[in-house]
Order: sequence, then C-alpha cells, then structure tokens
Amino acid sequence: MNIFQPDNLNESVFTIDIEKLQKRGITNLIIDIEDTIIPKANWKISEEALGWINSLKSKGFNICFLSNTFHVEKAKDLSQKAGVPLITPAFKPFTFGFKRAMKILGSKKENTAVIGDQLFMDILGGNIVGTHTILVKHMTKETNFLRNLMRGLEKRILKN
Repeated sequence: MNIFQPDNLNESVFTIDIEKLQKRGITNLIIDIEDTIIPKANWKISEEALGWINSLKSKGFNICFLSNTFHVEKAKDLSQKAGVPLITPAFKPFTFGFKRAMKILGSKKENTAVIGDQLFMDILGGNIVGTHTILVKHMTKETNFLRNLMRGLEKRILKN
C-alpha cells in the first residue's frame, strides 16, 4: 500500500458516500477542519456543513475534529457549535493525535475513517495508523509558497 494514497477521493465532504462507509463497518470519523469543512480564511461553519455533521450523528457516526491549527479558540468555538470533540494542535501526520481521537471515539482502525484535504497531513497520518482515508478537494486557493509546493507534489503523487 502506498502510504500517500487515499482510499477515496471526493470533491467535498458533501459528496462522500456515507452509506458505503456504513456498509464497510465505519462508524467513526476523524475530520480535519480548515479547508475540509470550512474555508481556512473564514472560521464560520456553514449551515450546510452543520447539517451534514448533524446528519452523520443521526446516522450513528461518532465524530472528532483533528486539526493542526494554532487558532485554538476559533477551533474550540467551531467544535462547540458542531457538538464535536476537538484535538488541536494535532501535529499531523504524527500519529498521536489520530490515536487520541480514536480513544475519544472508542474506535478501532477498522471502523474509523479520516477525512481531510491534505495528502501529507491527513491522508499520510490516517494511513500510518491504518484507518480508511478520504481526501477531499481543498476549499480555498493556496497563497503560501510552501503550501503551493506541497499541493503540486500532491498532484504528482495522485497522478501516479
């Protein structure tokens, strides 16, 4: 298995086939925040995203947010609005944040999926701990030179 290869690619979190995850036995989701469910420049969660999260919960999913952000207060506010536990800063792709999230959720790698927008953080970390991984397209255009470089590398890896 290529540790950089996600199990699924999706346009956004809203296009993830939730029923397919349930059929695989996945009941726990570790979800990145910035550029996965909210644009990173805007810490306001949309009604659509809140509805999606509430729909997941009503279908029996347990959710934990896992983020590398240092905007801790903004992340806490968002997790409180969503009613979802939060780990931040998580220092992804190091595995301790993922393992802590699984402990909070009471999950195992076999029934957990990681959802995020970054191959070298979310997908790499999720693959190392052995979860199902879902890469979604990032929500905002990159303006940072290093992030642009990373996005270019991600595209090359995904093409192969």
